[in-house]
Amino acid sequence: MSELRAVFAKGGNYFDDVRLDLDASFVEQDRWLSDASKKGVGLSRIRNYGRLLLFASLKKSDLWNRLVDAGFVRYWFEEFLGFWGNVVQGRPLGIHDFHSLRFHYRREFNRVTSAKEYEWASSADHVQNWQHHEALFQVFHYAHRYALMPKNIQIMPRIMQRNNRILEYGCSSAPSYSCWKRFFSHVPTNWVLADIGNHSFYYARYIHGRDETVSTHLIKPDSFEDPLNGVGGKFDVIFINEVFEHLDQPLHIANYLIDRLNEGGRLVFDYIISDAKGLDTNEGRTQRDETIEVLKRRLKLLYGNIGDTSHSTGLCIGQKIK
Repeated sequence: MSELRAVFAKGGNYFDDVRLDLDASFVEQDRWLSDASKKGVGLSRIRNYGRLLLFASLKKSDLWNRLVDAGFVRYWFEEFLGFWGNVVQGRPLGIHDFHSLRFHYRREFNRVTSAKEYEWASSADHVQNWQHHEALFQVFHYAHRYALMPKNIQIMPRIMQRNNRILEYGCSSAPSYSCWKRFFSHVPTNWVLADIGNHSFYYARYIHGRDETVSTHLIKPDSFEDPLNGVGGKFDVIFINEVFEHLDQPLHIANYLIDRLNEGGRLVFDYIISDAKGLDTNEGRTQRDETIEVLKRRLKLLYGNIGDTSHSTGLCIGQKIK
């Protein structure tokens, strides 16, 4: 099987100005994934709990973050280097180079998003907004962020059950799946990772797309009304974290995802309050209260609080009402 290589747009370089043609890169990635054999990822309960205990003890003693930043905890960095070196074909990086580039790309991302007026007139515009080359920052950002604190680690044991079918919607770098894979893979589950064609999803499909526990679904611009078209069946758990504020139809997607839950299924969600700037949409702001009302009406809240819509909604777990 040939190694995956990204397709580059015109201009840029292989270090501090990487410019990917993501549409073409996803086409090549589809071919690469179709040729790849699946690999097992499940570990024993003892090994996973050992990892979890080590993480918890180092986090409590304030050592974990220091070890991650210094590169002594390296699993996340090795994953990133595999993507950077093999797919992007970027220049060799050490941990200090990574942090320097992370800052550089963040500065460029903030500069562009704060100055630019994004157009959201069509679903094609929506996808294109996430494909501008400065958004490569998110790959750096999420690799580091979720090494410091794995996503949803505190609630995984509360919601994971054997043989659950799980959807991570708008998954970006797939942090919830990554957390399960590292700490809870002794609980057998099957996952679908779904997102539009952005840099972080391209990264997630490279890191996780060959796992036997995963299938990935690329949401195309022409399927925004039915974004899971082609993905059959319902789910026991759906994660939608830090997504609603970015959607062009948050109200529709709230109903759509709840409809895709099995009876008694759980939706893990939040809803960040937004001023609709940058990559947050105006619909994500204007439909927020109505969307939250739908979540209240159709879900029994098991965890969290969505009572005050004047503030960002923190992590919540809702169970589908019959």
